Amino acid sequence: MSSNPLHSSDNNPFTLVETVVYQTGHTAVTWELESTFSDPGPYRFYLEVSPNDAAQSDEDYTRVNEEPAVDKLGIILDDVMRRYSFDNHSVYRIALETDRGSYVSDPEKPNGNIPTHALNVYREILRKERLRLSPKFGGTEGTLFKRRTYGEKCVDAIDKNTGQVIDYNNDTCFGTEYIGGYFPGLDYPMLYSSPESFSSEITQMGTQEPHSISARGLVYPLPASKDVWYEYGTGRAFYIDKVVVASKFNAKPLSLKIEMKMAAPTDIVYDFIDWQSEYNDAQE
Repeated sequence: MSSNPLHSSDNNPFTLVETVVYQTGHTAVTWELESTFSDPGPYRFYLEVSPNDAAQSDEDYTRVNEEPAVDKLGIILDDVMRRYSFDNHSVYRIALETDRGSYVSDPEKPNGNIPTHALNVYREILRKERLRLSPKFGGTEGTLFKRRTYGEKCVDAIDKNTGQVIDYNNDTCFGTEYIGGYFPGLDYPMLYSSPESFSSEITQMGTQEPHSISARGLVYPLPASKDVWYEYGTGRAFYIDKVVVASKFNAKPLSLKIEMKMAAPTDIVYDFIDWQSEYNDAQE
């Protein structure tokens, strides 16, 4: 581990770290950074784990991914079944290295503060929620594109005084204030909970078609307002408008109610989706 003095929670740009242990024993860890974090990229993220929730030093942690997650949406999966995670004694944290410095998040238990005796119930409810949204049982397949909230600013598309987007058709930023626009997509099924309604709206994000949909979604990865969801099979893209926690277990969210509106066929977000698809094909 690095001995860099910045490698401490005293200089912590992380605003959120969330964990969930799936029924398989695998652990998903998600995070967010402050929007004011201005280190130049690339950002190199590492997931670190300690079997001791009283860990005090870098030496108490082991890195899960030896190869860094670079320019990646804030989620890393620990695919090792760690028995102590079921007892909730371990802790995870995210380490970030940039060319300017090194940083770590505050530690987080795999299942938050859920009591040990309730862990099996929590995991079973979470398993059933994921099953309920599976495309095999009525859910709709799709891809979630998380909007970038940190990184290199798109100076050609934003007002230099206010920082607000003024060019929503910039093909480098795709309607956002950051270069790249969105992170690479993740599989994210949804279960529609309402018919499509018809009410057109013009917003700063572009003209949105008269299709509004309410759906039930998973907590991990956590979608947010202005993220984009792309529906398999139809080629439609939706801007997420509102996210509400629909159910909880011991203060841990289990499912979400998501309201979203379809982007117009001419919206710049389709250019991003096409670009991302071509990039993925080139990588294969």
